Amino acid sequence: MLTLLKVDVDIVHPASGELSDAAEDADTGSGIVAIKRDDETPVTELKIHKADSLPAGSTVSLLFTNGSGESTRYRIWKDAAMTQEVISSTTEFNAAVDTTLYFEGLKKSSFESSESVKQVYTAGTTVFEGDEVKFTVVEAEFDVQFKAWLIEQWVDVPFHPIDNVLNNRIAGGDDRGASTDKTASSRLYQAVTIIPFESLDADGIKDGTDQNVPGLTTLYDREDSLPHPDRDDYDSGHRFKAGATPVQTSTVDASRADIEAEPRSSANKIKVRLHGQANDPLILLACDIDWNVFIEIDASDPAGVKYEISGAHDDAPAFEIDLETSDPSNRIQVYSYLHSVPFDPFSLCDPGQDDDNVDDVLIPNTTKGNTP
Repeated sequence: MLTLLKVDVDIVHPASGELSDAAEDADTGSGIVAIKRDDETPVTELKIHKADSLPAGSTVSLLFTNGSGESTRYRIWKDAAMTQEVISSTTEFNAAVDTTLYFEGLKKSSFESSESVKQVYTAGTTVFEGDEVKFTVVEAEFDVQFKAWLIEQWVDVPFHPIDNVLNNRIAGGDDRGASTDKTASSRLYQAVTIIPFESLDADGIKDGTDQNVPGLTTLYDREDSLPHPDRDDYDSGHRFKAGATPVQTSTVDASRADIEAEPRSSANKIKVRLHGQANDPLILLACDIDWNVFIEIDASDPAGVKYEISGAHDDAPAFEIDLETSDPSNRIQVYSYLHSVPFDPFSLCDPGQDDDNVDDVLIPNTTKGNTP
């Protein structure tokens, strides 16, 4: 009788729901468990279905692969708050009731479908194996940060035929080279967390992570701020003199910046568009910074996720794109563009240019690679 008994354990994804029995047993397309980085990381569940016709008091436990010891890649918990851990081959559950458990991803699987969980039933003096499911522990969340910034410490403000005060102003820059520092100064930045797995997140953008953040823009008085205010050369290193302070401050107008996911081309691939126009409100008739950038994350092979950058942007200021996994030490710069020095503010003034038709600098379609 026991050999004919229906026993079942299922993987339930947070976005797509219960995985099919065929997929649970396959070496490709099986379950996906995200490495947990915070309380908003999508959680995959494990559902043990009740087994009918077993003797009273029958129990079921779970046998993990790579779920304990030095090779621990995941944990399983009794509760959504992850306070009551399930121990492989030890923790027992009532076989006559449905039980929902919760995965916590810890370390990326070395290859697809390399992890598994198998049921072990104890019915009186009889012990037998039940259903088994396969899955892959993945880096599911990829932080993208796009920054526009100025290399110099200060730059000239375009000459204005009417505003005499403005003609004696210079604008503060970011005074840096390319950097993966999250806090590095910029004119503006966009940030978003991309989840390429449709089973974990339907639209591919983690809720509440898309940001359009304006940087601080400053104007200085040329006479008071430069060691050689009457010279336009760079023999002083293009530096402020000691004690220079801005006479006007504001934030860049980033209200026309936006982040949106493109329609999916497959279940484990997502392309996100970062685009917009930004303007310095302290400079009269200032031209826009325009950009139209795409970041595609391809997790067709969950154990070897890839990225590709495409699109275009103005030829100034400088631009950079950083990519980070759930491990903050895995942060790389996937694209960098440095503007010409000295910065030419009139290079932004391309007639008829807008964020849907930016063609000054095309990002090479070879800008691709493996995620960190």
